[in-house]
Amino acid sequence: MRAELDEADVERRYVIESIIPDFAGYRRATHALKRTGWIVNHKWVLRIMSEESLLCQLKRHFVHTTDA
Repeated sequence: MRAELDEADVERRYVIESIIPDFAGYRRATHALKRTGWIVNHKWVLRIMSEESLLCQLKRHFVHTTDA
């Protein structure tokens, strides 16, 4: 893992954080970044979003239990 971030990475992180309220997941955020002209990989966007805790947390609707 890289120790230092270059200026492009810092700027991309800022853009991702500004896009997140509009888009729920990393796939839509990746497509939005590509539409704005950024050259990004979906795996990079997923890693950044998970590091910054920007991924949506899924709520479990049903808990499976067993009867003994």
